[in-house]
Order: sequence, then C-alpha cells, then structure tokens
Amino acid sequence: MGSMTGAFQPTPYGPSVKLPDPYPENTDFPLSLASSEPNADVSELVSEAKELSSSGKLRRLLDQHGAIYFQGLGLKNAEEFSQFAHAFGWTPHEDIGNPVRRVIHARNVATANEGPNTQPVYPHNEFGLSPHYPAYVFFYCLSPPTTGGETPINNSVVLYRRLKDRHPEFIKEVERKGVKYQLFYENATRDQTSSARNSVLQAYGGKVLQGDDSETARAKIEAEIRRLPTATWEWENQSESNKLGDLRVWQHLPGE
Repeated sequence: MGSMTGAFQPTPYGPSVKLPDPYPENTDFPLSLASSEPNADVSELVSEAKELSSSGKLRRLLDQHGAIYFQGLGLKNAEEFSQFAHAFGWTPHEDIGNPVRRVIHARNVATANEGPNTQPVYPHNEFGLSPHYPAYVFFYCLSPPTTGGETPINNSVVLYRRLKDRHPEFIKEVERKGVKYQLFYENATRDQTSSARNSVLQAYGGKVLQGDDSETARAKIEAEIRRLPTATWEWENQSESNKLGDLRVWQHLPGE
C-alpha cells in the first residue's frame, strides 16, 4: 500500500470498519493516511496532495475504500485547509438553492450549518435533495470537542444493498416513483443570521442587485431555480410588506 500512496502512508485508525460485499475482503472504511513527514508544513502537504491526485492514485483509493481520513496533518486554520483541499485540483461545487445557512471561513471552506448543537444532523447524501451535487466532499475539524460532535459517515453502496435485502418492495417503489423534496425559503435580508436556514436571497439571489424591484428580483431568482431541471416552485405570502414573497420549491428526483 505504501508504494500506492507515495508521500502519504497508511496508518491505523480505530473507528474504521471492514466493508462487506461487494468490496474485497479486509477493505478498510475509511482508509486512513498520514504524511510520511510528521512535521510537514502546508506547502509540503499541498505538494503531496497534488501528486496523489494528479497521478490517479487518489481516485483509485476512493473507488476502493469509499472514503479517506487524513490523519495528523497539523493544518492550523481554515486558510491552510483551503490550500490543502484545492491542491487536489477538483472543481469547487457551486451551491444552488442551499436550504441551510453556512458561514464562509476561507475560499470554498464554510461551516456545515449554523443550527444549534442540540439539533442532530441525520445521515444524508450531500445535496441529495438536488440534481446538482458535489462529486467529492471534505470535512475538517480544527478543534474537536472533548465529548460528542462526531461526524459519522456511511457507505451508500452497502446501505443500499442492505435496504434492498430487508425492504425490497420499498426500494422498488422508490425506484419507480423517485423522491420528492419540499423546501421553504422565507423572504429575509441577504445577511440575516437569526435563522439557521437560508432566506430566498441567500439561496437563490446571487444575481439580485440592491436596487432591483420585486419583479426583477423574482425573475432573477426564478432563472436560478431553472438551472435545476427537476425543480418547480411557487411564490407565497406576497403582500405590501412582503412584495417579493416567500418561496416554496419542490425537487422531484429520479429513484434510479
């Protein structure tokens, strides 16, 4: 394995598990890698990441294991994490219609959400409620809590197989009907922070200008929604005090 990963070397990780079929025996999930230079600075880590990605090794390891945990990198802040993440050369994902509010800390680095820490976030595919989803997802923790705060990850291939084995009729219906999501966005300012959810302007208003009237703003927002071919929408609660209105969006995604 060492020759496959170059400067990054496999290292033990207690929480990892062995994947069942259809994966080969003794396939770790996630695979854990650490830099061969324990005190490497961010420029060295960036160089190692570029080599791992450009050589095709990273994609092969992801296909084989499903996820990779980079241990002990010593990244000091969000800016260094951003440099490391961009070293892989992937196209940054553009959020379109994100229902949850996130705070930007560095280029293409943001909080996962701004909900209270008492609110659990259940397992989900990133942007699974949209046809526009990222191919790769990074998670980074600068200061882990002493208790709690874990981010569990699941292998979707294994999860799907188990669901199909245990609930074949349900899976058959999902594959036949698809999945429909309903999202509601209130009309609030672009910089609102009172809610963990995004407002209409935060989710779809990237091209809306400060001086745009309600009709112009609505047209620009609808143009953004149309970038998602599975979406339909409806304006609600329009009034003299809410001229733009609140927005309800449905996403009907195929089940196969």
